[in-house]
Amino acid sequence: MSDLREVLGGIYDTAADLLSLDVATFSGNVSMEGAISGENIDLSKIFDSIKQAAGDAELRLVAHTHIDFDKDSVNFVAADLTPGDAALVTAHKEMVTASVEGRLAMLTALRELINL
Repeated sequence: MSDLREVLGGIYDTAADLLSLDVATFSGNVSMEGAISGENIDLSKIFDSIKQAAGDAELRLVAHTHIDFDKDSVNFVAADLTPGDAALVTAHKEMVTASVEGRLAMLTALRELINL
């Protein structure tokens, strides 16, 4: 029975991850020694290094959006926006829209694949 709970829990976690969305926009500086070599720049690896505190980062959260499967959402925008941050908030809104559209396209393709 516990194996079934683990399987169902794994399915739930995967579905929750696929059906929820988080978009965060930061402003700041990042210093990573050895993270970039030549033309092989992998920004996802750099972001993973920042999350693991493997590099120096002075980041300020400018905007964050979380959208749940049931479309409940939480939005945050920093109170002390600089003139330059206004453009970041606009970009954040565009990223949220693009991400929602991308998720919907992925779910539509998945639905068509399994003929629902």
